[in-house]
Amino acid sequence: MATLLALALPSPKIWALEKWEGSDDFSSASVSNTKWTQGKSSAKRDASWFEQKVVYTTTVPDSDNSAAWAWGGPKKMFSVSTFRSWEISCEALYPEAGPSANLSDAVIGLSVGWFPNQKAYRAVYGRIHVSYDAFGNLVGTARCESDFNFELRASSMGGGPAEEDGSFPTGYGRFGLKLRHNALTQTDRFEVMNLDSNEVLYSRTDTSTLSLSPMCGVAFFMELDDNRIWPGLSNNMAVDNWKMEAFTPDPINLNSKTSISKGVNYSVAVTNLGMAGAKLSGTVALTVGSASATLPITGSIDKNGYFALAAKGTGATKGYGCVLLYDVATGTYRPNKNTVTAPKQKAIKF
Repeated sequence: MATLLALALPSPKIWALEKWEGSDDFSSASVSNTKWTQGKSSAKRDASWFEQKVVYTTTVPDSDNSAAWAWGGPKKMFSVSTFRSWEISCEALYPEAGPSANLSDAVIGLSVGWFPNQKAYRAVYGRIHVSYDAFGNLVGTARCESDFNFELRASSMGGGPAEEDGSFPTGYGRFGLKLRHNALTQTDRFEVMNLDSNEVLYSRTDTSTLSLSPMCGVAFFMELDDNRIWPGLSNNMAVDNWKMEAFTPDPINLNSKTSISKGVNYSVAVTNLGMAGAKLSGTVALTVGSASATLPITGSIDKNGYFALAAKGTGATKGYGCVLLYDVATGTYRPNKNTVTAPKQKAIKF
């Protein structure tokens, strides 16, 4: 992970293609060179283009055996909003015969990171590990790890510790990796697929902490056991068929709010809240005393990761409206940040 840290690191869409969306099948070295910020190469380790893939080599034993490519480049990775919904994916390929015996950790993974300064970073990742036995053959069981904690860490710490792991059959050593960030539900999902059978081998969905930073960069990385080598042979482990794309999440309902303010009953219920690009839209049902109305509501995600929503009635619903600030992580409205209005009623604040 240290090289990664050193980097200055599907539903139909209804908005224009973003500059950070795209794919690379690595069919052309010259094209790939325009799409990536590549980690520094050395005799110790390298992730490099070879035969329409990105392959890993390390020829000098070293305690740091990690190499990475960050999406966007060649000199600067893309800055991607954590308040958008998107996913990254690639193929992870391992040879049936490795270059040497008793390799316990041949690693390929996906990472989301941000580097506010030279001394600190944020990163989450999902990665798979395969092993090679005493005869240099691929071991029949692989394992995976993931860390969804985007907390700020000192750069000297290296990669964050794994929070969850799993194991599955190695098969022929061909895996699909996917890391999906859903800004509407504020969850992340890491998925591993067997590319020969299209079977999902492992899937973890958990609460996202990416909103701790408004921006991030994305990458793939490869690693090997400390102080081992993997010479540049035709049977290298490799990454192929990269993709990053935005997606439209399924709509959600927010938890309703019902209470009493100065003797007046009121309720707020936001339903069918969807996300197109960075914009939120849905429906809100308001009740104040005996009066009620249903209005369209719109908004966006603010710098703290909260849903900032507003609605204003017109015509028959004139005078009704609301301004809301909702915390998806806790499923509650932020205290003293919400206002509901209705005709011939004092504004209700909660």
